[in-house]
Amino acid sequence: MGKIYNLFSTSETVPTTHSVNSANDLLPLIRRYTQEAVDKTEALSVKLQYLHKDGPEFKLICREYDEVVMRWAERVHRLGGLAKGLWLVDFDTGEGYLCWKHPEMKVDHYHPYDGGYKTRVPIEAARQNPL
Repeated sequence: MGKIYNLFSTSETVPTTHSVNSANDLLPLIRRYTQEAVDKTEALSVKLQYLHKDGPEFKLICREYDEVVMRWAERVHRLGGLAKGLWLVDFDTGEGYLCWKHPEMKVDHYHPYDGGYKTRVPIEAARQNPL
């Protein structure tokens, strides 16, 4: 496994660009953080189904949901990833982004800077046909 960055340090910098290997080295931690957030938000979503949308408990749970998502995004950022959508993480390569979406097992997609999740392609295809 690659270097684990001190998530609470303000002096240690995280990588600004990633290779496929460095992104995949971080993935076990990102997958764990993501699964924890998914589990919490799914439980909160179930509670929301039974509450009145104008009620105080509904609003409280919505705020809690938002906090779970924001905490997940912050954790991803501290590791050097970019939270680009719900449970979607990009890793800057200096030429574009490596792209991972929960529950994929590894980072194996790529898209250019001016693209996004809908334009991503398998890394091997991007290597064979440079964008």
